[in-house]
Amino acid sequence: MNALDVASELYNTVHEHGLHGIELEFRLGHVVGDTFLSKVTEASFKKIEAYIQSLDTVDRTIRIHTSEKIHNQVKHITTLSLEEHGETKPPPPLSCMQKIRAYTGNFAVKGSPYTIRCAISREQVVTNSPPPPPNEVCLVREKIRTRYISGCWAYDLTQVTSNTDEETVHEVELELIDPEILFHTPMDVVAQDALFKMHQLLKHVE
Repeated sequence: MNALDVASELYNTVHEHGLHGIELEFRLGHVVGDTFLSKVTEASFKKIEAYIQSLDTVDRTIRIHTSEKIHNQVKHITTLSLEEHGETKPPPPLSCMQKIRAYTGNFAVKGSPYTIRCAISREQVVTNSPPPPPNEVCLVREKIRTRYISGCWAYDLTQVTSNTDEETVHEVELELIDPEILFHTPMDVVAQDALFKMHQLLKHVE
C-alpha cells in the first residue's frame, strides 16, 4: 500500500458519494491475523502526546469525554463533558451515527512496533434510532479523547474503556477534518502528507 493507493480509493469514494460525510483517518496498531487492533502502549501514547504538544502548528486543543453504546451497527453517543483550551463548553446533544467502511489499507513500517492503518468511510447521521433495550447486551465504550487540531488535520489521542476489555486501551489517530481541501489539493498529496505525519509520530516510539 502507498499514497497512490489511498488517493485512488479516496477518489473513487468521493466520485461515487460526494464529500459529505467522508472520513479519512490513519491509526496506529497491530495486525493479528485478519484483524487490526487499534492500540498502542501507554508509554508510546505518552511519548506521542509529548511530541504533538511540542508542535507549533497545533492551534486548538479539545478534550471530550463520551459514552458510546453500539447497537445494530449504530453508535448512540452521549457527550459527558467538553473542554476547549481548558474552558468548559456545553456538550452537544445525544447523537446516533453509522459508519460505512469504503476502504482499509495497512502500511507496514520497517523497524517500527506499529502498523499504520488507513480507513476511508462514510459517516451518516441516523434519525429515529431507538436506544438499545435495557436487557440487551451491547458494546459500551467510554472514551476520553484529546484532539489536537493542526490545519486540516486532527491528532486524536484517546483512552478507551469498554465492557469487552479488562484494561484501558490507548488509541492514536490522525483524521482529515476539512475534506474541502480535496477540492484544491491533489489527493495523493493529501495522502502523502498524512503518511509523513504518521511516520513522524512513529519516530518518537522507536
